[in-house]
Amino acid sequence: MQRIDHMAMALPADSLDSWVLFYKSILDFEADDEVVLPDPYGLVKSRALRSRCSTVRLPLNISENRNTAISHALSSYRGSGVHHIAFSCEDIFAEVSRAKEAGVPLLDIPLNYYDDLAARFDFDEEFLSELAYYNVLYDRDAQGGELFHVYTDAFDGRFFFEILQRKNGYVGYGAANVPVRLAAMAKARNVAARQARL
Repeated sequence: MQRIDHMAMALPADSLDSWVLFYKSILDFEADDEVVLPDPYGLVKSRALRSRCSTVRLPLNISENRNTAISHALSSYRGSGVHHIAFSCEDIFAEVSRAKEAGVPLLDIPLNYYDDLAARFDFDEEFLSELAYYNVLYDRDAQGGELFHVYTDAFDGRFFFEILQRKNGYVGYGAANVPVRLAAMAKARNVAARQARL
């Protein structure tokens, strides 16, 4: 892994605008447009900020629904906090292979996600199988930029890491994959809760 790509923050629902104003006016950050992302238990609003040179990236996330992943992070932290850190790399498959060998628990992505990728993109079966084997999510922007990314399981149900590889100038955060990730995380959280009750 090369460096930190971004750090995503969980914030109370009523504080997004004030934090955006702080980063823009005090630190001269640029703000991306706000996006609304579906979580299995409600909606998450996200607005990414970045330094002028784009070396510091901070997606800020809020949710008014109390069972979303963002709300769980807030209750675990008893307030705002970093809920995930993303590291960039040059070769996603090599990095994930090393992580698996080291016993890092990776978030399981459902196989139907890769069926959907096959319908949307002209990938050969071998490449799709490799994506599925490593639980790698994929996104492509309108300019041909590509994002490959994978997530760890959440530690204590709240904090996780992301490993990503950006290609051809991709600048986003994989918003198209957020519903899949949040559903997979909710499933893992529910399984952990059931096991804890046993």
